[in-house]
Amino acid sequence: MTVGTSSPALVEADIDRYGSDARVSALADYVELAALSGYRVTRARLQDLIVDNEWVRRPTRRYLLPDDVEDDPESWADAVFSMLSEREAVLGDLYPFVEQGRALKLKTPGFSRLDSPYLALLAITVVHAWELPCATPAESTLESVVASTLGQLGISAVGIGATDRGTGFVDALAFGGAALALRPMIDPRPRSRSAKDAGVDTLAGVVWRDYRPAGHWLFIGQVTVGKSQSWREKLNQPDAPRWAKFLQEPLHPQVFLAIPHHAQDDHIRDLMAGQRGIIIDRLRLVGNKPENTPAERSLIEAMLDASVTGP
Repeated sequence: MTVGTSSPALVEADIDRYGSDARVSALADYVELAALSGYRVTRARLQDLIVDNEWVRRPTRRYLLPDDVEDDPESWADAVFSMLSEREAVLGDLYPFVEQGRALKLKTPGFSRLDSPYLALLAITVVHAWELPCATPAESTLESVVASTLGQLGISAVGIGATDRGTGFVDALAFGGAALALRPMIDPRPRSRSAKDAGVDTLAGVVWRDYRPAGHWLFIGQVTVGKSQSWREKLNQPDAPRWAKFLQEPLHPQVFLAIPHHAQDDHIRDLMAGQRGIIIDRLRLVGNKPENTPAERSLIEAMLDASVTGP
C-alpha cells in the first residue's frame, strides 16, 4: 500500500472492527493488509500485539459447539493463522497469500492486484469498516457482486434493494419479477406503508419459462456490509411465506444472507442452527465470482491507498 501525500487514511489492528462475532476475521484481515504493505507479521508478533492491547482476555469462540468439534485454539494468534490457512485451503490459487517463515506473504508480488477476486471482497469489507475515502459505495457494489456471482452459478439474480433501485417497493417488486420472468402481484398486500424492499435486497431463482403456476426454485436474500452483530437480524428479515404470496408462487423461496466477511465457524454454525437460511460469505463469493468490475477495482485502489500501521 502506498502512503499518499496528504493525511492518508489509516488502517490499524482492531479486534472489534467487524463486531464481537468476527474478531478472528478482523485480525486475519489485518495480517493480510500488513502483508500487502510489506510488513512481516509472525504468529509470535501477532500474539505480542494481542497481549499488548489486552485482547487476550477475550475468548476466541463466543459460542459453545457440539462435542465433536475441536477445542479452542491455544492462542488468538493460532486462531488467526488457522483462519488464514482455511482461506488458502478453500480458495487455492484464488488466494493471493501464503504462510512462509511463520508469517503471511504475497504468493506472487507481480500479480495484478486490481484483478484479484479475493482482494475485491477484502476491499469491500475494509473500505466500509474503516470508512476509507472512495467514490464507489461498498454496499451497492457488494449487491452487484452477489447478483453476478449467482448468475455465474446459473441462477438468475437481480438487485431490488433500496441501494440498487432508489424506488418504492411496488416498483422494485415489479422490476425484479420482470427480470426473472415472474408474475408478481401488481399491488402486493398486506405490506407496510413504509416498505422500501420488504427485507430483501436480491431476488434470484431458476425459473421455468412456461409461465405455468408449477413453481420455481426461488431465493430471496439480504446483503450487508454491517458488523457481525447485525447478521442474525438481517438473516431473519426476509419473510419467505409473505414473498411467496407477493410473487404468486406456491412454494416458499429460500433465504440467504450475503456478507463480504469471512464468517467464523462458531458464528456461522450458530446462525445456521435457526434454519432460517444460508450464509454466503467471502469464501463462497470469491470461489465463484466473475471478473472484477470497474467499481470493484476502485474499491481495491482505495484500500491500497490507505496507510497500514505495522505490528
